[in-house]
Amino acid sequence: MVDQSSLPDFGDTISYKTDRNPDVQNLDGGEDMLWDFSQLSGPYVDIYTFGGIDSQDEFHSQLDMILKKNDHAMSLLRWQGDDLLELGRYQDGLIQGQVSDLATYSSPALLRKGKIEMGMVDQNEFLSSLVWSTNDLPLMLINDLPDGVDSVRLQIQTTINQSVDAWGTIRMPYAAHDALRIRHQTDTQSDFSIYSDGRWYPFNSERLMNQFFTTTTNQRIAYHYYTAESKLPMIKVEMADEETILEIHYQIDQNIERNAQAFNIEKGLFAYPNPTFGNVRFDFFGYDPGRYTITIYNTILKELWSESFQIDQNKTVDLDFSHLHKGSYYYAIKNASEERLLIKKLNIIKP
Repeated sequence: MVDQSSLPDFGDTISYKTDRNPDVQNLDGGEDMLWDFSQLSGPYVDIYTFGGIDSQDEFHSQLDMILKKNDHAMSLLRWQGDDLLELGRYQDGLIQGQVSDLATYSSPALLRKGKIEMGMVDQNEFLSSLVWSTNDLPLMLINDLPDGVDSVRLQIQTTINQSVDAWGTIRMPYAAHDALRIRHQTDTQSDFSIYSDGRWYPFNSERLMNQFFTTTTNQRIAYHYYTAESKLPMIKVEMADEETILEIHYQIDQNIERNAQAFNIEKGLFAYPNPTFGNVRFDFFGYDPGRYTITIYNTILKELWSESFQIDQNKTVDLDFSHLHKGSYYYAIKNASEERLLIKKLNIIKP
């Protein structure tokens, strides 16, 4: 059982790394399970902090805390007894050029239950809304709208089913813990409407070239592993479908990983481990879809190896350079136009 003693509070800071190509074989449910996450690795860190409320407006007066991710507001929180509820969330990247938009909920969603025990079942249903003035929309989206539209509204109907379906031991990169597992199933349906002549009208652009204003349904499955001490899940497994892991977020101890820094850029590439015995993962983040070439040079920039890969915005590429001698090298990334995007040092060591 996980009880109220581990609930998050003001000033708490929790750090996660993300493995976007995890080698994890067993996610079975049941009792007295052993889940091996010891080989997880990731190049960057996301830092979550629980803080106070800056604004004094009517909506924010209902809040007790704000959860921030890498110093940017993420979730608006309120206590209800021993349970921590989410009243709204900032949505990133819905419209290009805007940092985030606040989606408020018609009723609170459960972020963290005070007491977690085997067999627990819970369901949340809520409607979240975002409204944009047409003046804030890119021209390519405005062209899809009828004349005379003042605003566009996105409404997302969400149903979250949670069940504690397993307990056992999780092996982390640095330690092992007893844990309870919560299965999350999130079902969403999004609908757009437009405001004109004093009222809202349903709007769907599925017949248009731009598919932004399209009604969509989606289902996401995730597994959250809690220990007796974890304020947020020690492990969060995001599934692409019932059988395929998309990515895994895992807590780290910054007393051990003292140099871990928050990742907060729109585009990045990390090669790790570096130094390495030979195996290197190239972790692309935020790249435009297309073909990219990874090239290895020696210290006088003589090309030693090169290969192209199809990158769909976020992708990892695992390569083996154990055939290279011990020493310093450079790796470079070029796009399909042969434009060099970066060049960085890679160090090969031998045991």
